[in-house]
Amino acid sequence: MNFNIKSLYKVIPLANILLAIGLLFFLSLPQAQDYWNELSMLNQQKEIQSSREEFISLLKSLDREKINRLQQVIPVQAQEPELLIQSEDLASSAGLGLSSINFLVKEDQGEVIMSQELSGSYSAFKRYLEKVESNLRLMDIENISLISDDKGVLKFKIDIQAYFRNYNNDNHGV
Repeated sequence: MNFNIKSLYKVIPLANILLAIGLLFFLSLPQAQDYWNELSMLNQQKEIQSSREEFISLLKSLDREKINRLQQVIPVQAQEPELLIQSEDLASSAGLGLSSINFLVKEDQGEVIMSQELSGSYSAFKRYLEKVESNLRLMDIENISLISDDKGVLKFKIDIQAYFRNYNNDNHGV
């Protein structure tokens, strides 16, 4: 092998140019990946911001009356005093006497269980159930028992479950 110095002078600059291009490519590749990652994250943030703006405009467009109605259907707190007043009103308007009521609040589940004892006629009790069903506050009847005393007066025991939004627990936020 016969190497000529003149040919070596021609190969060295070409090798240096190739080496410089290779180094430039490998050194700039991580920075290019960072750039594309940041660009992707920026696009995702723009999409999130756009979604937030749409949601805010939707909230602003909601009728205040509908929001208040929703808060009555499923309030933010258990509101036992309001439930007591509602129960008394429903019972008296149906022709029943409310002799006792107990509350069991399950904060972690967003539920209030009302155990009530009522007395009156069967037809009055049916009216009471219809009123509970059509009541604005969301309620489910869980258990009903009927007892008749020796005077023919009917006593009803009923468990009603009412709901509320529990923001302390992420699973129940409405």
